[in-house]
Amino acid sequence: MMISKYLKIIKGREIKDKELMKGIEIDKIVYPDEYQGTFEVCKAWQDKNLEIYIFLKDIRIDEVIGCINLMPLSDEFYNLFISGKYMDLEIPVSEIKTYSKPGLYKMCLISITLLKEYRDSEAIKILYNAILYKLIELSKQGIYCHELLADVISADGEKFCKSFGMKKVVESSHKSTLYKVDFFPFNFKIRDEIGENLKVIYKNYTNV
Repeated sequence: MMISKYLKIIKGREIKDKELMKGIEIDKIVYPDEYQGTFEVCKAWQDKNLEIYIFLKDIRIDEVIGCINLMPLSDEFYNLFISGKYMDLEIPVSEIKTYSKPGLYKMCLISITLLKEYRDSEAIKILYNAILYKLIELSKQGIYCHELLADVISADGEKFCKSFGMKKVVESSHKSTLYKVDFFPFNFKIRDEIGENLKVIYKNYTNV
């Protein structure tokens, strides 16, 4: 199923309320009720940091078919979140960081969703690479991911996180598993030239 020429990444200001609502609809298809986002929460997060969402569209039908939320958190809340005692929907807006200055950021993959009918296509690789491209883009602003954390509730999510080289941290109190990967030293799993480029960029960062 080779359809990559019909798939387009959108991010930042390209993601309007219509796309955000479609992302929430995908959540409702993919996740159990207790893990589903609401428009109010997701919009508040987006208003705090416009750069957290990466969406994938099928331009043939002009519809969002996959979503990623890559969210930088305050060190204090990140250290609480990694304990497994909080659900991602409980993340306060006040604990989301903006990319206002260069430095090291602790980030969470809050949501990775893809409609089932696209999971045997190149859509998975496009979403994977979109995260790498985002990290490269941020590095040009002097912004680097120190640690990447994910709260995983499905076998597909677990497989996706392991593809990054993420390792299990703890079983949460809400029947999920937290996975993490460090970037200093660089333990992120690379597959191709994009990953190699990211590795070089992070290897050249010396302020750790």
